[in-house]
This record gives sequence, structure tokens and C-alpha cells, in this order.
Amino acid sequence: MSFLSFLFKRPAYLLKGPEFKSKYQASGKAGVLLDVRTPAEHKQGSIAKSKNINIMASDFLAQVRKLPKDKAYFVYCRSGHRSKAAVQQMKAEGLEAYSLSGGMGNWA
Repeated sequence: MSFLSFLFKRPAYLLKGPEFKSKYQASGKAGVLLDVRTPAEHKQGSIAKSKNINIMASDFLAQVRKLPKDKAYFVYCRSGHRSKAAVQQMKAEGLEAYSLSGGMGNWA
């Protein structure tokens, strides 16, 4: 692997639409679809069966710490930036988590 490809390698937790959806579906009951947008955004439209935890909320990390560690979390937002940040925090707390690259428009 070249130095440049190492620098620009996509993190394993950052999944493109088809891969994200496939991995989520394969996880069965162990998978949780998590929308980290605001409650207002979530109400305007979300992926079916997703739970909402607002990354912008002051208690986001406290809510993350209450999540069961025996689940895999599939996290999305509108563009992918908030979900990436959320997944980084979730992984730091010992959770298995994946971000939908490019946001919910890439849900295949």
C-alpha cells in the first residue's frame, strides 16, 4: 500500500449505501438503525424502523452510554457528516457502529 493510499483509505466503519444496507440486513435483530439528525428532521422523513438520537443534543454522549453493547449500530444523517462524528464517539465508547457514507440519500 502506498503512503498516499494509506492516507486516503476509507475507515472500515464508513460504508457506502449498498454495503451499509446489506450489513444492516444481515445483522438481524442485533442491528439497530440510528438516525442522529434532529427530532424535527427525523419527523420530516426517516428510514423505516430507525431510532432517533440527536447528535446535537447536550446529552448525546449520555444517551450513547446507555445503548446496549451487544448490538451493532447503523448510523445515518442527511449528508454523512454527523453520522461519521457520532460513530467515532460511539466507537470510543466501545460500541460497534457504522456510518452511512453520503447520508440517507444513499440508502439503497
